[in-house]
Amino acid sequence: MRKNNDIERNNNISTAVYALVSATLAIAFVFMLGASSRKVGPLEIRTAIHFTSHGRTELSINPFGRISAHTHSLPVAIVLSVQDISVSDAKAFVKKGWDLRKIARKMKHDAMWLISKFLFKLFLLGIIGGAFGAILGRSITLKRLMAGAAVGAATPLLLLTILAIQYNTTAFNNLEYSGAINESSDILPQIQDTLEQGLAFRDRLDLVTEKLASFYLKNDKHAKSRETSEYIRVLHISDMHNNPIAAEMVYKIYKTLAPDIVLNSGDITDLGMPLELNMMNSLKRLKEPMIFVSGNHDFPKAVEELKKNFGAVVLDGNMIEVKGLRILGFGSPSPFAGKSVKLSMHAKESRAFRERIQGVIRSASKKPDILIVHYPHIGRSLAGSVPVILAGHTHNAYAQTLKNSLVVNAGTTGAAGARYFLKVEKPKYTVALITFKKSGGHATPLYADIISLNERTGNFTLKRTSLKTPVKSVKR
Repeated sequence: MRKNNDIERNNNISTAVYALVSATLAIAFVFMLGASSRKVGPLEIRTAIHFTSHGRTELSINPFGRISAHTHSLPVAIVLSVQDISVSDAKAFVKKGWDLRKIARKMKHDAMWLISKFLFKLFLLGIIGGAFGAILGRSITLKRLMAGAAVGAATPLLLLTILAIQYNTTAFNNLEYSGAINESSDILPQIQDTLEQGLAFRDRLDLVTEKLASFYLKNDKHAKSRETSEYIRVLHISDMHNNPIAAEMVYKIYKTLAPDIVLNSGDITDLGMPLELNMMNSLKRLKEPMIFVSGNHDFPKAVEELKKNFGAVVLDGNMIEVKGLRILGFGSPSPFAGKSVKLSMHAKESRAFRERIQGVIRSASKKPDILIVHYPHIGRSLAGSVPVILAGHTHNAYAQTLKNSLVVNAGTTGAAGARYFLKVEKPKYTVALITFKKSGGHATPLYADIISLNERTGNFTLKRTSLKTPVKSVKR
């Protein structure tokens, strides 16, 4: 009798332990795999939950910040993230002439589907996690699977029930802000001043670029000789960050200086959304296709939009020949993590990326004249392997000779783009012009000119660096 009681007690303990394991794995599956995405009107919204020290509901709008409210006491965060904006859907709203009520009804319908999908996924993951926990380390039987699935189903149901009971909608009356959103009231006057200054600069662009072109034609002997096709000039731009004034500036520089090739080392967008490219339409007026590598802000959908509607040639591990120059380009590896902008590369990733580039260069039957990447630390690490190396990312324009390579960073052609409004010290618009001389089937780089345009004064600064000897800067 006592032996039977011991056996029954042990069975009960074992059942309780496995029930706990099932519940734990159900929770783990729900929190790790429960994220769901769906379009809500023109927006793509991602919904997820995770553990946190204080229960809250949060709306994340990268890179502008987060809006949150303490809606419950359970240590769980409910996070909604705006991932993308569909250009076609946004245009459809306008084209159909929908009024606000229709738009609201449509978005409410989409939101209900998102919530239903999210809850169903949590319930299903709970069942799977619970069933897996019930058979962990034991033989599989239908009874154990069913018991574990029941515990797993009950776990997210209990979690959601507690959230529903605790959820306090009045908490949205006391919203908390973090990131740039938190500074919105302070920066609005600054944004207004910046916009006015920017519009004034745009009005002066014709004068500024004509002045630049006049200076070149007067002082650059190679510019005078370009009609012989003996020289090739490359316009290098980078980090425009959806600044429409920068796009117009690039077109006007292209129009007045007539470079042979336009190379863009990435970060044409700021949020990685195709919608942002509508602000860059001046680039469609370039007669030559812009050659582009993606930066860490450029998500795949934006890059596809660039190819489709801007006629850009996108390089990522491939080499093309344009007007006698062989150009090898690599887009940023894994530009986004969890659909948020990835700001840097860790050492292991950098090493693998560098080795990938070295492998392509070594195996190429004809060596490239130009290597274009986004991250400058990658470019500098490959100095000596390619005559000219172009990069961006840091918003710091420079040209230097390193191991017989001309290493050029175009800085920020868009004057830091959207983040420009948050800076007291206004960054300059910067581009680079690299001049090559063709001889005997080869192209030799002669020098790189870093051109900085000051929005406030309308003046420009030019600094020239040759492959052998740096030349002092010239100001006009």
